[in-house]
Amino acid sequence: GATPVPMVIALHGYGDYPSGFDAYFGLSKVTRQAGVMLVLPQGTTNSSGSNFWNATKACCNYYGSTVDDVAYLSGLIEEAQLYFNVDPKRIYLIGFSNGGFMSYRMACERSDLLAGIP
Repeated sequence: GATPVPMVIALHGYGDYPSGFDAYFGLSKVTRQAGVMLVLPQGTTNSSGSNFWNATKACCNYYGSTVDDVAYLSGLIEEAQLYFNVDPKRIYLIGFSNGGFMSYRMACERSDLLAGIP
């Protein structure tokens, strides 16, 4: 569209899926009504079959993966800005549990891309 829109990137918890996170919190409905772009990425699947974000030593990289989720999420943000009219001053990350840890890591390491983590 012609008007820049805010973007919310919602990060699921350990072992969850984006669709479950969305359904539980009703994110699609709320963001659609508010005119906000919603991004629901999925973390890496570990060897036990659980999806996770490589957020901090505290949570939840139990198998020593070297996946770089900061780079992954930074790339998602940058790619969304190439293809959609995203307001760069209104990009937010939210997360539950392991996704919350990842939101904080992104806020610390890539504050240049984010307006905040509510």
